[in-house]
Amino acid sequence: MKFTGFIRFYHELEGTKSEGDYAYLEVDENTRYRLYSAEHMAQDSEYLRKYEDMEVSVEGEVEDESLCINSVNDEKI
Repeated sequence: MKFTGFIRFYHELEGTKSEGDYAYLEVDENTRYRLYSAEHMAQDSEYLRKYEDMEVSVEGEVEDESLCINSVNDEKI
């Protein structure tokens, strides 16, 4: 499936081993998905930093409230 939205980072799980910045795709004001790919851990979202606050299209599959990314495209959304 293809989704369009803005990539935002949120600091989460403070005080735990999993504390860190997590990437989300904000589709609209009520819908956001935590992003991850099979190649990267959910917490290790630094590979998405270059897209921070940019409108992108993401291809992937929704699993619960997360989105497993196949590709990210920022060209003329």
